[in-house]
Amino acid sequence: MKNRVLRMDSSDNVATVLTEIKKGEDFLVLSSEGDELESLIATDNLRFGFKVALSKIKEGEMIIKYGLEIGRCYRNIEKGELVHIHNIKSNRISIPQERIEQMVKDMGI
Repeated sequence: MKNRVLRMDSSDNVATVLTEIKKGEDFLVLSSEGDELESLIATDNLRFGFKVALSKIKEGEMIIKYGLEIGRCYRNIEKGELVHIHNIKSNRISIPQERIEQMVKDMGI
């Protein structure tokens, strides 16, 4: 399977996309040690470097990457869905809603 994503820590609920993946395609989740963990189906188009949900994440839950809380989900996110500024609020930076809306439009997500 050519489509792969990388989960950095066993507590992560998102992984980093390593190859462009089209909606409906399957992809393989790898651990940071290179172990094959599971196969999932993309519910969105996924770009290289972006995050994808490894499980259903409910509104209000934290997004975990590298074993750290990086943001909070502000709407339900399905397994295999793109995780980005359109569905999470970052813990690191505050982006005005108008800017988020423009970025989402510009990125086509």
